Amino acid sequence: MFAPDWPGYGESDKPDVEHTMEFYVGFLGSLMDTLQLERVSLVGISLGGGAALGFTFCSPQRVGLVLVDRYGLGDEVPWGRLGYLLVHAPLGDTLMYALLRRSRRMVRWSLYNLVHYRRVVTEEMVEEIYQMVNKPEAGRTFSSFQKNEVGWNGLHTSFAAWLHEIKVPVLIIHGENDGLVPVAWAHRAHERIAGSELRVLPDCGHMPTREYPEEFNRFIERFL
Repeated sequence: MFAPDWPGYGESDKPDVEHTMEFYVGFLGSLMDTLQLERVSLVGISLGGGAALGFTFCSPQRVGLVLVDRYGLGDEVPWGRLGYLLVHAPLGDTLMYALLRRSRRMVRWSLYNLVHYRRVVTEEMVEEIYQMVNKPEAGRTFSSFQKNEVGWNGLHTSFAAWLHEIKVPVLIIHGENDGLVPVAWAHRAHERIAGSELRVLPDCGHMPTREYPEEFNRFIERFL
């Protein structure tokens, strides 16, 4: 099993490039070639799910697919035009990360927006994210991605219109109460991808791996 950090995140290099969905899809193919992986089961969460989905359209013969609260299934911007303004406001992301670097309390509140039950956010989880945002150039990559993806009239990347073309095995896992990626996107994907499986976790937000790890792992094991 491989669990890579995307370029710009975690312990990976921080290249000065435009971080677009096309970049991540291409990187995923290069990574598989470098590791000499001819066929894999891709488990992609959020942005990673979007990249896995995009790669599936390019190389369907190489994948089985698990999509978890994934990006790329619709073009609606969270919070609409307000969401666009928040992403593109001058120095907006700089100010946000400055606040996160100064305050574990701000980190905790930001995590509360990703989960359904606040008790999921532990002291260890807060400390982990706090240390990450205090690394050099933290946030630059995600800011680049957001600015490339969030447009005035919608998100740049949406594979919704081509989902019916997918013929590989697909498992869709989604938190019922996800405030970032609507659960309606998961239901729509399930309807359009023939033979797909859908598992919706009740009382779950955007982080099913953290909120319901046992159930999540059980779904994955059965599917694989």
